[in-house]
Amino acid sequence: MPASWRDWDSDMQATADVELCSQFSRKCATFSALLDSGADVSLLNRDAAGRRLGKNAIVYFPEPLKVRAANGQKSITAVGVASLQLAIDDCRTDIPRQFLVIEKLAKEVSIGVDLMEAIGVELTFRTGGRETMLRVKECPKATTVHTVLGRGQ
Repeated sequence: MPASWRDWDSDMQATADVELCSQFSRKCATFSALLDSGADVSLLNRDAAGRRLGKNAIVYFPEPLKVRAANGQKSITAVGVASLQLAIDDCRTDIPRQFLVIEKLAKEVSIGVDLMEAIGVELTFRTGGRETMLRVKECPKATTVHTVLGRGQ
């Protein structure tokens, strides 16, 4: 399923619709994802994952785990992991990728540097921040992302 790339949100963050598939629950679903170049790991919202992929898609930890957020000032609660295949613009990863399942996450999915490097996501920004090209190394075509400037610009 092709990803539907959206304009940047007011905080200048690139968001997209991506398809995630679980081998355990044998379900696929489309999620709103943030490309977060400041995150070391990829994150998945527990409630969204449970509703769309089923509870079998998540391997729960015996005890919740507190994880420090990128800003270092607050922590988030990880409740498990999910091993999922990812599709961006008809480019499906054959190897399942790990997502840390978070109790309360503002976005449904946050794609961190771990996953971006693994699948070869390349973002190229044009002058003025008005247009962005997204390319995944496994796929020959690029996707154009039309961007808007953030507040106060």
